[in-house]
Amino acid sequence: GPAARSSGGFGADAFAREISLSASPVRLGSAARGILGAALASIHLAPIRVRRRCVCDHLALACADAENRSAINQSPEWPRWLVEVLAASKDDDEVVRMGGDLLDVQARHALRLREGWRTIESVAADFVDVCRGGKSVCAVSEFLNETLDRALVNLASFATAELKGATAELKG
Repeated sequence: GPAARSSGGFGADAFAREISLSASPVRLGSAARGILGAALASIHLAPIRVRRRCVCDHLALACADAENRSAINQSPEWPRWLVEVLAASKDDDEVVRMGGDLLDVQARHALRLREGWRTIESVAADFVDVCRGGKSVCAVSEFLNETLDRALVNLASFATAELKGATAELKG
């Protein structure tokens, strides 16, 4: 309608300009998860500014609330959409940094859950799948392998620190 035209357009670009997160806790409802999942399946094809915004907003959601981290990890699109966005955005330092941060937040959350290893396993599997299906297989595969290696090293460091803390509590 006229409001959409006056705000600068239609589609994903207009949506990205209109949506923003405040400092107050934001929780994903079930309806929002369904709509979000449909959009995430093709987000890697969107313009870079939309991909950047998507990763930024997901990072904000993940940092805002543990329920959001669980909802993100449980969504059928996780982590495939992020791996595809990283592959499509490998030359954008901001997307790569925020995507790595989002992987870290989600992996740390998963590590604390009883079946969290399944999330870590799906992250690794999706990195492998996207590497196999990439158009520029060599460059994308190398980049994705480095990204996965970095995420797993960060997770191992986090797990070590958590175990040291738990051991210290038991001794103390």
